[in-house]
This record gives sequence, structure tokens and C-alpha cells, in this order.
Amino acid sequence: MGKRISEVFVSRVEKLGARAALKVKRGGRWVSTTWAGYYEASRKAARALMHLGMAPGESVCILGFNSPEWVIANMGAILASGVPAGIYTTNSPAQCQYIAAHSESRVAFAENDAQVAKFLEIRAELPRLLAIVQMTGNPRAGVDGVLSWDAFLAL
Repeated sequence: MGKRISEVFVSRVEKLGARAALKVKRGGRWVSTTWAGYYEASRKAARALMHLGMAPGESVCILGFNSPEWVIANMGAILASGVPAGIYTTNSPAQCQYIAAHSESRVAFAENDAQVAKFLEIRAELPRLLAIVQMTGNPRAGVDGVLSWDAFLAL
């Protein structure tokens, strides 16, 4: 039997801990995340998902472009024994609803305010959804159940 994704991830962290694992251009400059930092953020995401009420075997959906937050949400779901489901940024709210409902997603990760708006439009049709996490920027004030990335990781 082969290794689990989480086991391969830990072995990479042990071997390459201080080396860059993720890079993203923000504010005109490149920002790196080490393997150790990627692992720690993924563990925080896993704990936050469990804190929100996601149980083993349940899923999350991730709607956004390639970014450190996307892969951390993905790996966090895996470390929490969950199943991540990616959604294309070009999908309509109806398509997002179909994917989130079909996968029975408990948490929806969304890139920015525009992508969060898709989930807010269909939220009433997703009774199993516990929270929406906005991966970049700050959520609009006064919208219940939408967490910023930092607030999510702080859970």
C-alpha cells in the first residue's frame, strides 16, 4: 500500500523545512512560504475546519485562483480527513451551488469579495454549509458567517 498524502507531505517538510515551498507575487514583490510554514498553516487550517464542525469524510469547496491560500485550504482539508473540491472561478452561482451541494461541502473557501458574493447568493440553498472563508482581502462588514483568512486560521 502506498503512502497517504499527509505522510508524503510530512516527509517533504522534514527534508525541506526551511526551503521555499510556495511563492506568490503580492504588492509587486515575491513572498515565499517555507515547507515548515506551509505545514504549520495547513495544520491551523485543519484545526479551524474541525473547530467549525467539519467531521472526517466531509468536504470543503475551494473557489479561487492558484494561491498559497488555495493549497493551504486544500491540504488543511486533507489533514482534517476531509475531501477538498475545487470550483472554477468562472463558474456561475448556480454551478457553485450544484458543486457545493453535490459534495455536501461544510465550508466554502472563496478567493475574494466577488467570489464570496456567489456563495452569498446561493447560501440559502446550502443548508450544510457552516461558513464561508474569504481567502484574500477583508469580508464586507455585517455579513454573518463570512470569515477572513486570518480569522479562520485563528480558530
